[in-house]
Amino acid sequence: MNISIKGCAIIAALCQMLSGYGFAAQDQPREVQPDHAAMVRTLSDQLRWHDEAGSKQYDTVKDDLTRRLLDEVDAYIADSFDASSATAAQVKAGLDALLGIKEGGLTNQFAFTANLPSGHFLIVGVELLRGGQAISEDAISFRAYEQAGKSYRLVSSTANLSDSSLVALHALALPSPPIAGQFWIMAWADVPPRSPFTIAMRLYAFDGKEFRTVWAPGEIISESINNAVSLDRNGELVISEMPDWHSSTVVEKRYALTADGPKKVSETSRDRK
Repeated sequence: MNISIKGCAIIAALCQMLSGYGFAAQDQPREVQPDHAAMVRTLSDQLRWHDEAGSKQYDTVKDDLTRRLLDEVDAYIADSFDASSATAAQVKAGLDALLGIKEGGLTNQFAFTANLPSGHFLIVGVELLRGGQAISEDAISFRAYEQAGKSYRLVSSTANLSDSSLVALHALALPSPPIAGQFWIMAWADVPPRSPFTIAMRLYAFDGKEFRTVWAPGEIISESINNAVSLDRNGELVISEMPDWHSSTVVEKRYALTADGPKKVSETSRDRK
């Protein structure tokens, strides 16, 4: 079959146009893979119990199901995002969709990107809903993925943030870690059903190969989970806690960040809001 010069030009133009559409699509997060979404729903349902019999069954399988669910999260991230262009906001939105997180709920996911000497990384904080209807004991893991071409591959992860029951993960990336070339993150969560809030905290450092726990203080009592941990204008870590359950006073402890962990530099008190 003979094709005119004009016909060849039209075909070439169409190919170039379709190729352009392909490149534009790569800049967008890929859709949640149906197999990952279905498996996550199945495993998540098995991590919730509704009666005494379900509670006993849950206790025997929760560790294995949690591991399998985190494996599914890892596979989803590897399959669903272009590591050369995906943003932290896109990854967080994808994780929320994958895990069925609704805006305004207590369960939270976090995502950060970091350029370290050994490469480009994605660090996520994953909170998996577990336990009964009245009291959750969510599993919380921070996971680091390294860019490998256009995909991400898991390189390190943390154990659960605490042995206590947990809900409502919060995380704060430290803009100026005391060790250059590392990514430091302060993480905390509520220990239900205590009131006022009881907070479990961890300070993690990631060096491009593995996480290490820099600081694992004891649980504190706080008037608010949102304001339990903050950074002041000098870059010091501020922990706001109450001396006891019935106290009308909040103690604000400031810590300088050092390579060996936070060192307390001052302590002030204020009236509880």
